Amino acid sequence: MKRCYSTLSGRQVARRTRRPKAQGKKAKVVLAAQYVRMSTEHQKYSTHNQSDTNHAYAKLRDMEIVRTYADDGKSGLTIDRRMALQQLIADVQSGCADFDVILVYDVSRWGRFRDPDEAAYYEYMCKRAGIRVHYCAEEFENDGSLFAAIVKNLKRVMAGEYSRELSVKVFAGQQRLVKLGFSMGASPGYALRRMLIDENGVPKFLLAPGQRKSMMSDRVVLVPGPLKERKVIRWMFAAAARNKSEYDIAHSLNRLKVPGAKGQPWTPRRVYEVLTNEKYVGNLVWNRESIKLTKEHFHNDPKDWIRVEGAIEPIVSRTVFAAAQVALKARHRPQAHEDRLAPLRRLFKKHGYLTKRLIDKTPGMPVADSYGRWFGSLRAAYRLVGFRNYRPYHRRSGPMRSRHFVTRRLSKEQMLQLLRGVLHKHGRLTHKIVNDAEGVPCALTYCKRFGSVRRAYQLAGYLSDDHFLDLLRALLLREGYLSKKLINKMPNIPHSDSYVRRFGSMRRVYELIGYVPADHEKPRKPQPRPYRRYSNEDILDGLRRLWRRHGRLSIEIILTSQIGASYTTLRKRFGSLQRAFKLIGYKADRRPSIRSAPKHWCRTADGGTVIRNSFSG
Repeated sequence: MKRCYSTLSGRQVARRTRRPKAQGKKAKVVLAAQYVRMSTEHQKYSTHNQSDTNHAYAKLRDMEIVRTYADDGKSGLTIDRRMALQQLIADVQSGCADFDVILVYDVSRWGRFRDPDEAAYYEYMCKRAGIRVHYCAEEFENDGSLFAAIVKNLKRVMAGEYSRELSVKVFAGQQRLVKLGFSMGASPGYALRRMLIDENGVPKFLLAPGQRKSMMSDRVVLVPGPLKERKVIRWMFAAAARNKSEYDIAHSLNRLKVPGAKGQPWTPRRVYEVLTNEKYVGNLVWNRESIKLTKEHFHNDPKDWIRVEGAIEPIVSRTVFAAAQVALKARHRPQAHEDRLAPLRRLFKKHGYLTKRLIDKTPGMPVADSYGRWFGSLRAAYRLVGFRNYRPYHRRSGPMRSRHFVTRRLSKEQMLQLLRGVLHKHGRLTHKIVNDAEGVPCALTYCKRFGSVRRAYQLAGYLSDDHFLDLLRALLLREGYLSKKLINKMPNIPHSDSYVRRFGSMRRVYELIGYVPADHEKPRKPQPRPYRRYSNEDILDGLRRLWRRHGRLSIEIILTSQIGASYTTLRKRFGSLQRAFKLIGYKADRRPSIRSAPKHWCRTADGGTVIRNSFSG
């Protein structure tokens, strides 16, 4: 591996940086934070080298690095996946930063943005908050002068241009390797495997899923997989050539329990991807899709594809492959409206009704979403086939959510700002208020980002104890008294149960805000229930008296008696009613039930006359 060194080492930084002379008192130490980044590509500097240069720069300037923000293995083309830089900007914007300056190795470590103004924008955000950015390994001093502004902007343009030129070089290198028959993709596909070969073309071994080559001179080629998977591929192409649909092929494979790639079940989409892939006839096709410089994913024109014939050992003959392609094109050709409506008419005539679920589960039918795309809506297709007794769709009563706001591009601070806006508007925060708010992520998103919704509420300034008590003080000042009923009916105040969970009791809450309730407003102490005054032996003596008085025992007798315990109490004390009967020597032929009291037979303890007992529960 080629070793690269930084343009300026710690000693060079020391030579070009003059230490300010001590004047009387010792200079005040400036607190600093450093930002280091290393891209996923083979970059020139590691984060450790950057940190060493930053520490040397800080030592000469009487600075102390108190915080480090590191993005390891992150590209500088965008800020989306650079969580450390996002957190740095959020700390600076929120005003909770415990540092005065930010140290960065050079301009390219701050970012290689395609637009140089984007890098300047993030630096200006820090400058507006009173925190300057220092580039420790650059020849110029970032002091706001005209020379620094010109050189800094030139460096930003050069950083972005370096990424663009590197992308062109990498693409050209990959294109040359593909034309030689080497694989550039990650997943080989079903019934194919990746074979690692050396620089002389000698096979080494098969790469397992997730494995990569370890030497730069090695290459990867695609070879046929196990015989069982190759037989499945041949059967799929033969079935497609016989005009069998993708749904029928997937259904047959799943019914026979044939696993797909990575053990997943077969779907019509996966079957279609296999049937249209030229790898199974030996052609290696590359550059179908592109995503360069983190731009949007797009499909390339077929004329831009790179096709290498004979690069892979074929699994299917070209004759069968061509027949399958003809059948697929005939099945997926553009249809007229009447041809598309014909299957829907037959389904309606067979069942007498139509639903989205019925359409999706019927074999050989287009999915319901296709009808919605062809005719504008599914109800429009229903009307065209004569079905009008469908259930009307009730529109949402609340506001529709703007999904483009609920994305991972929002930083934590931006999400908290949206939450503070909802709190300012409603005076409180609940799951329903957050979920119904327009342009605000749902409560589940806050739970995933912050660990819990309660934590997000706390960071937004809502769930603090002082905030809870201030709401009650304002209510007391307005109404003149407090009670649970009054608190619960106020829409902008948390429920009384929330106060009890937080402070232990409402009495404690009243003490904290200095409110003394009247006697009739004071909560009553719970009174002990009567049965708690009786011991187990007292309850059993009561059962024995009932037995002697009635000659039998039943649930009806227990419920209408005054022994001091109910049927539920007997179950709690002794485990079951049968257990209580056994402790006093009474036996019953059947277990009594409190829900239904069927006829059953009871007998005395001495085995005497059997008495029929009938009662209603």
